[in-house]
Amino acid sequence: MEFLIDNKNITILIADDEPTNRLLAKISLQKEGYNLIEATNGIEAIELAKKYKPDVILMDAMMPEMDGFEAIKHIKEINELQNIPILMITALDSQEDKVKAFESGANDYLNKPFDMKELILRVRSFVKMRHLYLENLKARIDFNYHIPNIQALRDDVEKAQKPAGIFLQIRDFENIVYLYGLDGLKIIVSDLLNKIKLLCKIKNPSIYTISEDRFVVFWDNSEHNYSLVDIEDYAKILQEYINSHSFGDDVISSDLKFNVVVNTVESDFIQIGVLALRESIKKHIPYLIADYVYKEILKNVKTTMDMINYISKAIKEDRVVMVYQPIYDVKTDTIYKYECLVRIKKEDGSLLTPFYFLDVAKQSDQYHSITKIVISKTFEYMKDKKYEFSINLSSIDIENKDVLKFLFDKLNKYKLHKRLIIELLEDEVIHNFEEVLKFIKILKKQGVKVAIDDYGSGYSNLERIFQFDPDFIKIDGSIIKGIVDDSTKEAIAKSTVYLAKEIGVKTIGEFVSDGKIFSKCKKIGIDFLQGYYIGVPKEVTSNL
Repeated sequence: MEFLIDNKNITILIADDEPTNRLLAKISLQKEGYNLIEATNGIEAIELAKKYKPDVILMDAMMPEMDGFEAIKHIKEINELQNIPILMITALDSQEDKVKAFESGANDYLNKPFDMKELILRVRSFVKMRHLYLENLKARIDFNYHIPNIQALRDDVEKAQKPAGIFLQIRDFENIVYLYGLDGLKIIVSDLLNKIKLLCKIKNPSIYTISEDRFVVFWDNSEHNYSLVDIEDYAKILQEYINSHSFGDDVISSDLKFNVVVNTVESDFIQIGVLALRESIKKHIPYLIADYVYKEILKNVKTTMDMINYISKAIKEDRVVMVYQPIYDVKTDTIYKYECLVRIKKEDGSLLTPFYFLDVAKQSDQYHSITKIVISKTFEYMKDKKYEFSINLSSIDIENKDVLKFLFDKLNKYKLHKRLIIELLEDEVIHNFEEVLKFIKILKKQGVKVAIDDYGSGYSNLERIFQFDPDFIKIDGSIIKGIVDDSTKEAIAKSTVYLAKEIGVKTIGEFVSDGKIFSKCKKIGIDFLQGYYIGVPKEVTSNL
């Protein structure tokens, strides 16, 4: 591999008590364009090495006050200098002297009088060695927090006999970044990391960042043999301290809340820790011990990966299909429209509902592929039909520019604006509310209708209803299913119908599964009804 190295930024320290020897070395190396500094004895060489941190050191063996052998030993004991390559240049040529040079920490040995060309080549080689080391060091350091990164953690875990650590993840990370910006976050987290070091009861731990919001306090437990109980106690103290203090400086300060995972599982140490963190966030468990749950987590990961592969195969084999469920118009006593729902056709011909695959698809790029299939197949099937029809879109779809372009391209191709209804799913947090609002306004301007799904949460608060200006409100199925026997749910349904009529919005009751629910929904004034009592979702509906 060729390195592009600017020699003007390379510093060479020449340590020799003889001015003539230093001059010869300088004459040889000046043509290379290096910065050259000189020391006349071992003590001076150490001080200059500390001050300038040279890229290469040329060290004479025999010097006054401190010889080269001792100087090298001292330099190699200084953490920030120990990786500087050192070439010992000396008139001593016995085998014992060479062995002594290497034992002291020298990287190579050159006899006096030296050949200028050989010296140049040796130094070039060392400069490349140093450059490679520094580049590797950069790759191991996170430049936001100035601590070792995940690559450094991987390397250190590989070396450890018994890896152990405490994984930390900041809660509400996006809100903290929004409030303080990335620069403010650096100040807050840097203060936190410094306090963790002071508070740490584990001997010689290292702190790593594995992402902007995740950190690991790591150590090799073979050196200390802490019990899992000891580590748990420290982790709990750490969590309590973090959750009860503010961090930052005199200008920026913030409370931070963390999820904490203790992990001493040696196999796949980092992966287990990260998966346990995800589990703790997903299940709202602020403190978790990976050792107790990792087998179940790995089982779930395997299940997820199997489903991802299954979805991928279904997409390739064109087994992502559409089914159509009728929606009944109470006023006209007719089927008014259809909801178009996605399924995966299994090898035996039965249909797999989204409950089994859609959440998994969201963890990969398959989700957007499925949305495009829904749009494409629905529009193609509905192009020559008379009924209105609806498809479901989530904020994940709406915030993806590629999906939106695909939708509008198909709309313009099939000219279905007047019959299309977009149902806004409320199962995801909206990250860009303005984009969603903009999308709805564009749809409605083109004649597309909008429905808010599952009224009662998510999109479905009153403020969102007024902002989104929907054409339909779909009353949540949990309310409709209990409308006959639960007076509270009946009251919620009635109030929803009243609100909708006041603002000129139609209501749809879904999960109408029997005659009693059907009659009750009609009685309280719901405009449209949907459910197995009306009709089950079918791939091809003859009524269309």
